Amino acid sequence: MVLKSIRNSQALESIEGSAVGDEWSGPWGTISASPNSTTTLRLITRKEVVDYPYRLIGRRTLREGTPQIMELEIAGDRIIIAGHRLRRLFDALCQESLEVVQEQSGLDDFNQSPIGLRVTSIKIEEKTA
Repeated sequence: MVLKSIRNSQALESIEGSAVGDEWSGPWGTISASPNSTTTLRLITRKEVVDYPYRLIGRRTLREGTPQIMELEIAGDRIIIAGHRLRRLFDALCQESLEVVQEQSGLDDFNQSPIGLRVTSIKIEEKTA
């Protein structure tokens, strides 16, 4: 059960994340400074934007390795996020303060994160009826 899915390239361009990063936001996404302050998790891939309500997030797993893998079960969908230094995103997700996770497209995006966080891919496997 997805709240919203945007597949229009103009819409994607208009909501892309910040190019300059800090500890709370960057080309990888946005974290709220306040725990339990977010009601929706937005995932931005190269092709679509998908919003999920936090109340539907089930199992969440962070697997160490290169790259790290963060796996989520949300409303029957399976979300696989790959990248580096994803612990910050995982902890923010557990505190319901992760607002946006954005798939990064190039090395320029990687170099702009002062905390070294990188999201190299987001895969959304939708539940089939």
